[in-house]
Amino acid sequence: MSNSPQATSTDRNTTEASGSAAGRSTNGRKWWWVLAVALVALVIYALNRSTPSEETQAAVEFDFGGAGVAKSDAAGGSGAPDAASAGGSAAPVIRGGITDLLNEHPIDQAVHPLDPLLLVAERGLELLRGSLRDYTAVLERQERVGQQLMPAETIVIKIRQALTAEQNNGQAVARAIYTRHEAPTSLRGQEAIYVAGENDGNVVAHTTGLLNIRRFYLPPTGFLAMRGNRYPMTEAGFEVLIERMLERGRRDRDYGSCEVRIDRQATVNGRACTVFEIVHPQPEGPYDFHVAQIAIDDQLNLPIHYASYTWPTEPGGKPELLERYTYTDIVINPGLPPETFSPDNPAYQFPSK
Repeated sequence: MSNSPQATSTDRNTTEASGSAAGRSTNGRKWWWVLAVALVALVIYALNRSTPSEETQAAVEFDFGGAGVAKSDAAGGSGAPDAASAGGSAAPVIRGGITDLLNEHPIDQAVHPLDPLLLVAERGLELLRGSLRDYTAVLERQERVGQQLMPAETIVIKIRQALTAEQNNGQAVARAIYTRHEAPTSLRGQEAIYVAGENDGNVVAHTTGLLNIRRFYLPPTGFLAMRGNRYPMTEAGFEVLIERMLERGRRDRDYGSCEVRIDRQATVNGRACTVFEIVHPQPEGPYDFHVAQIAIDDQLNLPIHYASYTWPTEPGGKPELLERYTYTDIVINPGLPPETFSPDNPAYQFPSK
């Protein structure tokens, strides 16, 4: 064996090269494993979402009374599924909520038929931001993504509102969202958490079954997180829903007139509501729906149901569902603890890091 400097240098270089190659091999296997798991999860997710679905309204029950329905001058039948059928017992009008603005601003005296709805939405958003800290609910949703109507979903949600230090005794709180699928069966048990400013802005999620072996950190608007969804997870909840209603309403008001009618004696899942129905007869300008239905809970002052439909594909045809969201089992300000929005919460099924 030679102890020459040249031999020693050669041995060291060989050892370092071997170690470097081994490290690259280990890292390579690690990333191939992560990629393989992600690809398998994507395939299963795509298969679960690819089954053709029919529109369902099982969670929604409108009970319109004949009285109390107001229309704009141009109002007419919308053709939306059971949008305003008469019959049944009318629910009593609950006084004291944001829809009382309609008493002072009736639709038949409005400059534009959307004005009363915009007033109600603006007041609702103001109240929400001033009093709502957190809430839990069950969300029944169904969405059309591209040309495909996705299966109806049942999702347990827990949301914490963003609070400034001034609103929260000197300590700012980030907006946070937790979701857990209850239906369809193919998605049952999937959980996801988003906390603004944490996890590099990613959603933390996991799948179920044999593939529930690691957590996934997904950009909210990335391909995997958006697969089968019209909107990113970050837009879940009442506040964003009202904001989108206001954006569309102001945009459509600026473009032209539309048909609007209001029923102050409607019910949704047994709760007294004021229901607005908006109709754009023709697909023109910025309009992105033919018919939209919005139900404001007269006690909670929140939009507990929103559905929109596209124009029929042929004259006299039935409008097709674009999106539907119905909130039930709503609990306001339960005081959710911080661990509600942690994947380490032992009550959840997230795998270890």
